[in-house]
Amino acid sequence: MTRGRVLRRCALLALSAATWTGTAAACPVCFAAKSEANRLAFVGTAVFLSALPLLMVGALTAWAAYRLKRHDEGSRRTSGDEALRATERWRARPANEHAPAVE
Repeated sequence: MTRGRVLRRCALLALSAATWTGTAAACPVCFAAKSEANRLAFVGTAVFLSALPLLMVGALTAWAAYRLKRHDEGSRRTSGDEALRATERWRARPANEHAPAVE
C-alpha cells in the first residue's frame, strides 16, 4: 500500500467517524444519564473540574501577594540601625552553630 492510499483511508475513516452521530457525541456518559439527578451530577462534576484549576491559581496568587505584603511590612518596620546590628550579629555568628567558637 502506498503512503497516499493509507492517508486517504485514514481521512475517510476520520470523516465517517465524525459524521456518524452516535460517535460524534462529545460526552457519551452525559447522554447516557437516565434520570435528572444523574444528569445534574455529571454537569456539577464538569463545572467543579473546570473551576478547580482556576481556584488553585487564584489561591496561589493570593498567598504570594499576602507573603509579599507581609515581607514589605516587615522590612519597613526595621530601621537602618536595627538592620545594621542584625547584619553584624549574623556575620559574627559561627559558621556552624554546633561547632565551638574559634578564638
